[in-house]
Parts: sequence; structure tokens; C-alpha cells
Amino acid sequence: MSPIKNFNLVYESLNEDGTFSEGDTISGAVTFTLTKQTKVKGLMVKAKGDANVHWTEGSGEDETSYSAHKRYFKLKEYLVPKNANGTALPEGVHHFKFRFKIPQGDMPSSFRGAHGKIVYMLEAKMSRSWRWPTEIQTEFKFVSKSLSHPGHLMVSWTLE
Repeated sequence: MSPIKNFNLVYESLNEDGTFSEGDTISGAVTFTLTKQTKVKGLMVKAKGDANVHWTEGSGEDETSYSAHKRYFKLKEYLVPKNANGTALPEGVHHFKFRFKIPQGDMPSSFRGAHGKIVYMLEAKMSRSWRWPTEIQTEFKFVSKSLSHPGHLMVSWTLE
């Protein structure tokens, strides 16, 4: 039985609507309880923004699938440094704070559609010797400050 209990990843938003944009700071914590002293090879948290699309055209032998991936950013912070021999953490409740500044850049807002998605995510991962890593992910909503992306500007059309 794993000595790691209640592995959580929480973050705070300074905006009332809980969104983030270019240049904003995401701060939060990775928390967990250990039921006994445990050797940890590393504990890290990362923030990333990715776009994925996939669609299929045609049918039967003429069917062709298309897909693409784009990474907008990836930031990583080690809360417990990587150590091949492991770092012993004592039994009890642990609370590791993190802080990331979302880079400036022309990045689109969060989006989910039939053929693709743009997702911004926080992920925490604890590694131990001879064990599967303990991981948790949570999405955060990103709203672009740029209007250079299609779909950011709503247009009304009238058919006659």
C-alpha cells in the first residue's frame, strides 16, 4: 500500500473569473500526507499550454486522417530536487508551494471543439524508486489578450 495519501494540486487565481492571461502569475501548492518516512527521487510541478487537432476526410480506402500538435509553453519547477539516491521525507503532512509566470506571447484562449482542443494545464509528479510515479493534473482557463486569433472576435452574419 502506498504511503502517499491525499496527493493534491491547488492553485489560486487573482482574477474574479478564475482565468489567466499572458504575463500572469499562477501560484499554488502540491500537498500530500505520508503515512511513513518515504524516499522520493523527485517532486516537480509543470505548467504547459498545448493545442491538438485531429480529423478524417473521405471514407473506405480513400480515408485520410490528419492531426497536429503545437506547444505554446512548458515551465517546470522541482519542489524536491531530482536525486537518484532519493530524498527522505518524514511522515506527516507536506505542503510545497510553487509559482509560475506565464510567458508573454501570442497564444490562443482555452478551447474544446469537435476536432481539437487548446488546453492549459498544471501537472504535479512525484517519483520514487521502483514505483509508478504519483501524478495529478488540473486544467486552468486561459484567456488571450490578443485578438489576432480567429474566433476571438465575434461577428454577426445575416443571410438574405
